[in-house]
Amino acid sequence: MIWTLLVFGATMILLAKLAFPRISAALDRRQKAIEESIDTAERTRVEADKILAEYRKRLTEARAQADEIIHRARQTAEVHERESKERGQELLEESAKRAQRDIQAATRRRSRTSARKWPT
Repeated sequence: MIWTLLVFGATMILLAKLAFPRISAALDRRQKAIEESIDTAERTRVEADKILAEYRKRLTEARAQADEIIHRARQTAEVHERESKERGQELLEESAKRAQRDIQAATRRRSRTSARKWPT
């Protein structure tokens, strides 16, 4: 039993001098690498959140601009429609007046021609 304790003690001393410092250093490096990975992931997440917020802001602005463009296009279309209707109405009225004048002129010519054919 004494030999077991002596061997155990010697093994513990050897492990304490040789293996434990290396194991401790490896664990420290691993812990440092994990902490750096966590910090990097956190910075990346914060940056991604900023980019997402910027994207959403620009998307909102783009939608507002699109709505404004559509609104202006509708207003312009309404103005053109109204102007076209007015111009069409004017042309219709001019055409009706011209047709009426042509009918009156033709009626007068016919009356004059009829009057010449029948002497009185």
